[in-house]
Amino acid sequence: MSDYPTGLDESWCTAEFALPSAFLIKCARAQHLGFESPTQQKACRLMFLRAAETAANGFVLN
Repeated sequence: MSDYPTGLDESWCTAEFALPSAFLIKCARAQHLGFESPTQQKACRLMFLRAAETAANGFVLN
């Protein structure tokens, strides 16, 4: 897989701007257009599970 920022760039962007991971965005795209390999599909599944867990552990403002 290509077109991913370095880990340092990604960590800084997600911490500074609360943006989703570039990998997560690419996985969302691959979900609609097709995965490049079974390995990419498995990696994306793990990233979606982690994102769902993060959302479940978040807090509600009201």
